Amino acid sequence: MRKKITYEEALGGHSFDSYSEEAAFIRQRIDSGELIPVRASGTNGRTPALTNRYWLIIPEEDLGDLEDELRYRLSPMIRIDYYLKHLRVYKTERSYVLALSRYLEHDRDELSSPMSINERSFAIWYREKFLSGKKEDDISAAELLKHCGIEEHALNTYQTAEPLATYVGTRKTPQNLLILENLEPFYSIRRIITDGKTRILGTETGTLVYGGGKRIIRAFADLELMAEPYMLHSQNTFYYAGDLDHEGINICESFIRKYGDCIHTEPFIP
Repeated sequence: MRKKITYEEALGGHSFDSYSEEAAFIRQRIDSGELIPVRASGTNGRTPALTNRYWLIIPEEDLGDLEDELRYRLSPMIRIDYYLKHLRVYKTERSYVLALSRYLEHDRDELSSPMSINERSFAIWYREKFLSGKKEDDISAAELLKHCGIEEHALNTYQTAEPLATYVGTRKTPQNLLILENLEPFYSIRRIITDGKTRILGTETGTLVYGGGKRIIRAFADLELMAEPYMLHSQNTFYYAGDLDHEGINICESFIRKYGDCIHTEPFIP
């Protein structure tokens, strides 16, 4: 591998007391094979004459040790095909691959239990946001896992969400739970229920859930982790009340598409 450089760059930042010493330094680098004069660049007009440009010879890096490391020192869970064909990429990502390998070798049992994505990221790399998409040393976790042949779901992580805000009128089951998109009706209906009026628009209601707009979609992804056991009763019915505008209808439809198969939903219409 070679790179074209100027006469000044060929001096390598060195300073000399005389031109003869400067010329001797350049000549020594030429004789050792580090530099090759570019004849077409012309000479500097001094004695002895030296060319204005040179090819700097950059020795090929021996990456044989990295190949051995890939073949014999990584966890068998890590696929090495990509890295064997791209050893320089492996050199760049090596410290992150080794950290993942150590985790898979020594702490693999932890993968049997779900862990938040930030906690798992810290457990493996001591970098909390790496798995969430923050690049570290210009390295992407998504690309790293792809290179290692590991699906992200194999790390058994879950996204965290803001805890559900609820008001519990009763814990009896089965019951009707009302999800409210907006905060104002959540407070208003809570006050009505605390006054003993538990039928809301003709429907007996046991629990109120504040959805917080689009946050409800993500919050319900962690329902089993955050909800009280009675809320997960298979015979419960969830109602949804939101704005009758494009955004409100979109939130409701998105919620039903995502969770309609696992919970019983009905329209809440006065």
